[in-house]
Amino acid sequence: MLPSPPTNRLSPKNQVTLPRDAAALAGDPAQIRALAYLMPGKADPAQRSPVVLLMTEADLRRRERRIIEAPDITPERKQVLVQDLNAQAATLAIDDQRRVVVPAHLVDYLKLDRDVLFVTTGDLIYLWNPDEFRSWSAAAAPADAPDLSRFILV
Repeated sequence: MLPSPPTNRLSPKNQVTLPRDAAALAGDPAQIRALAYLMPGKADPAQRSPVVLLMTEADLRRRERRIIEAPDITPERKQVLVQDLNAQAATLAIDDQRRVVVPAHLVDYLKLDRDVLFVTTGDLIYLWNPDEFRSWSAAAAPADAPDLSRFILV
């Protein structure tokens, strides 16, 4: 098993420093959106793990646009989904030291104590409870799961 990515310390005021590789998320104005999500399990997609998605306002709007443009959803349902998406997405200010305050309801959702773990992708930062991430990442993928190396080795 590979070692877990390093963790960051959550202050008593729920403040944490964003990882350096997340600099693209710090725009003008310096804020990001935070959205609670349940990550599908590796071995069993039905076993979900709590994670918080951090994204720019533009990335949130792209997700909203995907709802609006979905041909299989009624206009009424689209309105409900867009409202729900925006109502759940908290706005977090980024200070000059790249720190954000994680709202108490998201700290509770992730069951954070003092450490947090960030996993950064192209347009998202996944904020994890380190213990939950270790449990999630240790799960064996099904035998028929695609081999990640086919996407890494080019």
